[in-house]
Amino acid sequence: MDTIFLSLAKKYILEGLEHIISATEQADKGVGNWIGTFFGSGRDPVLADDKRSLVKTLHANIMNIEPKNSDEQNYKALDLLLKQTISAVEITEKAAKEKKAAAKKTGTTPDKTVVGATRGITSPGLEEVKNCLLGIHNKFEELEKESKCKLEAKQQIANDTAKKNNKEPKKNTEAPLKLLDIDASDDPHNIYIYHMANYFVLNVLISRKATVFKSALGYMTNMDISLEKENEVMSSLCVCATELKYLSTRYDTFEVRKQKVSNCLNALKRGNRDLCDDNSFGINGTYQVAIAASVTVKVPTIAGPAEGHLLDCLKEAETRISKTTDPLEIAVERTASFI
Repeated sequence: MDTIFLSLAKKYILEGLEHIISATEQADKGVGNWIGTFFGSGRDPVLADDKRSLVKTLHANIMNIEPKNSDEQNYKALDLLLKQTISAVEITEKAAKEKKAAAKKTGTTPDKTVVGATRGITSPGLEEVKNCLLGIHNKFEELEKESKCKLEAKQQIANDTAKKNNKEPKKNTEAPLKLLDIDASDDPHNIYIYHMANYFVLNVLISRKATVFKSALGYMTNMDISLEKENEVMSSLCVCATELKYLSTRYDTFEVRKQKVSNCLNALKRGNRDLCDDNSFGINGTYQVAIAASVTVKVPTIAGPAEGHLLDCLKEAETRISKTTDPLEIAVERTASFI
């Protein structure tokens, strides 16, 4: 089974590669390329096809990649595939440039296979995908480390206070944030983590202004309070994990687990809305204000930050969690069907 990191990494890498393929096909068919080709400076159709073929092969390899023993290994495997394709594209571009240079040196007129041998769209696009993969991996590691440091700081304060009062220190039982090496299963808790991890991924893509990922483009104009929201999400995930670890792992607690996850999700949804309201300014709504006895003007809403992609991720998680079923019930149904 894929981990949450691997599942999300594959999702966005594939989206980026599909954008590159589509963008290069559109560029080949564009009027600008047709005019450029007429004057001897258009895109090289053979080179474009060769590079597109490399990207399509990478797309297939990413789709079929097998999960490794850890997310660190998953990251390295994905990164290696991207590096190999980037290198292959660079070699292909270099060969095309050399062919063009040789044609110019011999004085022959370059045919359509050697016109415009440049980096174009593919190489920068692949570099962007590769850098965003690194950004996602680093983001998950940094958030886990930050959570761990906060818990250690809390424990140190508790230890110091206990020592000062000549008492035994209480062990902090809060669960740390965990994003890496978690199965992308249909357990309600894992579903919640998956969609909140997706929120973190979108933040990475938005902060990098990564144009090859269409999923993030619609959120790039929102007023940014992402740091405050990320802290809310981290806190919610830690609270949820802490509450669940005191439950039995038996299947008969499935509905209890599901309800506790839903409670945390709904609390975060309210917190997100409150956070946006607290950071809004101006008049919330559209009102008619009388300036004179016969003159009325409308005062428009002055927008604050939107609930945005966090709300969208929460809604997606809520929908999936609501459809989850107790694995024991499924097993019983399957057994009954054979009787």
